[in-house]
Amino acid sequence: MLKNGDDAVRKPYWLWLLIAAVAAAALLYLLSWQFPGVLTDGEAQPYLAHHVILLVVLGSALMAGRHSSTGMVLRHAAIWIAIGAVAVLGYSYRSDFRGIGERIVGELRPDRALINGTGEVTIRRSGDGHFRLTATVDGKPIRFLVDTGASRVAISSTDAQTLGFDLAKLTYGVRTTTANGTAWVADISLGEIAAGTIRARNVRAAISRNGLPESLLGLTFLDRLSGYEVRGDIMILKP
Repeated sequence: MLKNGDDAVRKPYWLWLLIAAVAAAALLYLLSWQFPGVLTDGEAQPYLAHHVILLVVLGSALMAGRHSSTGMVLRHAAIWIAIGAVAVLGYSYRSDFRGIGERIVGELRPDRALINGTGEVTIRRSGDGHFRLTATVDGKPIRFLVDTGASRVAISSTDAQTLGFDLAKLTYGVRTTTANGTAWVADISLGEIAAGTIRARNVRAAISRNGLPESLLGLTFLDRLSGYEVRGDIMILKP
C-alpha cells in the first residue's frame, strides 16, 4: 500500500519510458550530426538499434524505481544526455586526444617509441640535442643513443651484462675506429631488436673492451629500416 503522498511523487512507468526515449533520441541526433550517414549505414543500424533499445529499457527501469519529483527526473535525464554527448564528442575527437597524450608522453619520455597514424615509429629529441630510443633487445629493455655515424650497433658493458653476456669470456678480436680513436670490440649477434612496429632479427653488434657510456643504435639496425628522417625535434623510423 502506498503511503500518504507517495502517489503524488511516484510517476507511471510510461513517463519514465518517455523520458528515456527522449534522451536516446537526443543521442541519435548528436550521432547523426557528428557522423553524417551513420544512421543510414546498413552495417551500423543493427548495433545502433540494439544500444538505443537497451538504453531506453535500462534508463526507464532505473528511473521508475526512484521516488523523485518531475523536476528531479528531468535533471537526471539532462545529466544522462550530457554524459552521452561527452561520450560522442570524446569518440569524435579520439585521435586529437591521443595526439595530446602522446605529446605529453613524448615530453616526459622522449626515448619512448610512439607509433604515428601511418605505423611509423617516432621519438623526440632529448634535452642534450640527441635522439634516444628504448628498444627491446632479446626481451630486455635497452636504451640506445641513435648514431647514424656508427657502422654497427654497439652495446655498453652494463647493457651487455643485462643481456646475459659474460664480458670476461668475450673475444675482443675486431679492430674498429671510433671518435675516441682505435678500439677492440667483440663481434656479437643480437636475436631481435624491437621498437613499436619495427622488428629486426639477427642484428650484428659489438661490445667494446673499453666500454661505452651508453649503447649506440648504429647502421646494422638503421639499414634494416625502409628509411628514417628528422623533422624538427622528431625522428621518424620507418619499418
